[in-house]
Amino acid sequence: MGSNDDVLIFNDVSKTKILDLNGKTVMSGFIDSHSHIGDYTQLWGLPNLAPPSVGTVNNFADINKIIRSYISQNNISIQEFVLGYGYDDSMLDERQQAQRTDLDYITNDHPFCLLHISQHLAVCNSLALLKVNITRNNIPVIPGGVIILDNNGEPIGRLEEQAVSFVIYKWMKPKSFEQAIKDFKDIQNYYASFGITTSQDGYTSKQFTIELLLKSDLILDIVSYLAWMNADEYIEQYKINISKIYNKNNNHLKFGGIKIIQDGSPQGKTTDFSQPYLNPPIGQLNTYRG
Repeated sequence: MGSNDDVLIFNDVSKTKILDLNGKTVMSGFIDSHSHIGDYTQLWGLPNLAPPSVGTVNNFADINKIIRSYISQNNISIQEFVLGYGYDDSMLDERQQAQRTDLDYITNDHPFCLLHISQHLAVCNSLALLKVNITRNNIPVIPGGVIILDNNGEPIGRLEEQAVSFVIYKWMKPKSFEQAIKDFKDIQNYYASFGITTSQDGYTSKQFTIELLLKSDLILDIVSYLAWMNADEYIEQYKINISKIYNKNNNHLKFGGIKIIQDGSPQGKTTDFSQPYLNPPIGQLNTYRG
């Protein structure tokens, strides 16, 4: 921008605030355009199975190593649920979608699931399916969810959309609000370590999450988009006026609008397309459109 003399030409004593950075450099912050930062409190501390640079997983061998190490280091008891998150089959060396048999190889002593990076699907091992009574002879009908079967009618372990909640949320132990507040501070610092200064909670659907956003000591600017199905309830309960505070920071939190979900995820191949997928997900025909 020039020398100090060049810049100070624009100094207006009544309006300009001058900060001495003592030789440090000001850099632009990154804006996270699609995230669910509030939901990460329930995943924080679990095995991160994302590909680089968010994680370190390049192949199934890496997943195997990370999960077995997590079970050993945390003394996870037999029959205790294990969840890894961030799994992305499109970035694995194998370019192959995981099935329950792949997860059985990693552990068949624990109900074990991989939560896809999109969070719109998961893959579970045989024990996890058995524990919620998903078998060849009992395939529950889940509104908005799909349990993928092989040609013989056996569940392959892949769960889509609301079927994810049907299995995983039966096992996950919710954190206390106090622990979530503590973890949320660490999560914000993690975001900030990558230069992110504005983040998003792209589908604020739980009262737990909205309380977390309202009561946490925020260091990031966070934009919340309320889930459509309970937006009216939250707007009334928390006196939210979206039109009034839109684009106006309020203790680093603003409500940007309401989010409506009509279909699925392009990464998870559950989005509704007008034409069939070039490479349909496992268990689907070549005519599959989502």
